[in-house]
Amino acid sequence: MTDTLRVSFAGRAGETGHAVPAAPVPGLDASFVEHRAGRPGSRVLAHVAEHDPHVVVVFGVASLPAETVRAIGVPVVAWATAPDRPPGLEHHPDLPDCDPRHRAGLATAADYERVIDRPLPVADEHFATPRRTDGGPRALVIGHSSPRLEALLIDSKHRHEVLHVAAGLHGEALAAVLASAEIAIDVRDDDGPGFGPRVALYLAAGLLLLSEPLHPPGGLRPGEDHLEFRSSAELVELLHRVRADPGAFHAIREQGRLSAEALRASRVLPELLAPFASASA
Repeated sequence: MTDTLRVSFAGRAGETGHAVPAAPVPGLDASFVEHRAGRPGSRVLAHVAEHDPHVVVVFGVASLPAETVRAIGVPVVAWATAPDRPPGLEHHPDLPDCDPRHRAGLATAADYERVIDRPLPVADEHFATPRRTDGGPRALVIGHSSPRLEALLIDSKHRHEVLHVAAGLHGEALAAVLASAEIAIDVRDDDGPGFGPRVALYLAAGLLLLSEPLHPPGGLRPGEDHLEFRSSAELVELLHRVRADPGAFHAIREQGRLSAEALRASRVLPELLAPFASASA
């Protein structure tokens, strides 16, 4: 194998594209192919044939048919995403049917070289210094709407300036939305424990993160690099405090940005994926 690790990633750009570097990274040649769960794997196979990667990473264990995974001639690694825990959410576009009958033939953990279950990294181009926008601090939420999300956000939307973008953003459009805000709110789709796919993205972009408790915490510390809330009322009060005195929370923003360095893609991806390429060489 050459000194440059070639990795092809497959997933939805609007959900996981921020984890894959679009700009050149020393020692890493990354390519990305758009793929949605429930669709044939032919597009992924064509992409792999064109880019000849050392390793393929699939976002979402059940997003590819098992036969597609087996047809790829290099190690294939799955990166677990929120829809994998639990296996199917009706409102989530990646898993439109949670009935087990509709999951027949989809890959499971046994079809992969390994399943990675850790927070998504963040491409280097999304890292930014904490900054202030004109006027009062603006809050941002990125994510598909769900009854649970709306229940937690409705009061905050009525009382504060909250921009809710229903996902689908990547590249320059994502960067522009992140640059327009100072606060990010992370809400899970369901009541189960989790670590949102955009948690590290918000921190890397220099935003003040307001999040439900993270399980596992992924090395983050509430009160030091982000702020926690557990109810709609707590979120309303937290936004009130931040908007009343944003400067009082600048140190937390800076520490959050520093904590995000542990998930910088140019460091995480080569270290994590190179062993699979070496083992298959």
